Amino acid sequence: MIKTLIVSVMVILMSGSVVAYNAGLGYMSNLPKECYGLSFIQLREGVGIAIDFRADWNTPTKANSYGTITKYKAESVFSDIQTSEKISNTGIGTALTFPLADSVYGFVGLVFYTQKTYLKYYDSYQILSSSGDYWIQGKDKKTIRVQGGLVFRNDKTYILVGISGEPIGVMVGFGVLFF
Repeated sequence: MIKTLIVSVMVILMSGSVVAYNAGLGYMSNLPKECYGLSFIQLREGVGIAIDFRADWNTPTKANSYGTITKYKAESVFSDIQTSEKISNTGIGTALTFPLADSVYGFVGLVFYTQKTYLKYYDSYQILSSSGDYWIQGKDKKTIRVQGGLVFRNDKTYILVGISGEPIGVMVGFGVLFF
């Protein structure tokens, strides 16, 4: 996903029509679930574009993770008990930007969203780990949702606020315009 975002931004930057207008990079989040992210935005007189990547990086360590063990196998074959779960959220958003007033822009677009669930089990015989705890992959959820909001532009900076449909949250971002 990160490679796709980087390649997309590079292609956009190399196109002559984008570089000639106010484009910038910044921080992006979708609170409360996806707290870390990166955004590229283009603000211009006509229609511009915005691309963002955001995630929470809430994944278990690989040391005690087993991709080949299913929930059925952990509970029915091993008779292990599920003790907790972690949910990891990742979103890649694309949007169109458009001017609303002097230094105020709107944006509307789509978010390609992935939610991964990790299940923690306890093995009383401590076969799979020295502590008895281990993680397996749960079900994944992939959806496409809408996002939209406002961008407030200064000479060299911008602030973004909006709403995302999946996971439902408040989008907050800021960045530096470099063209």
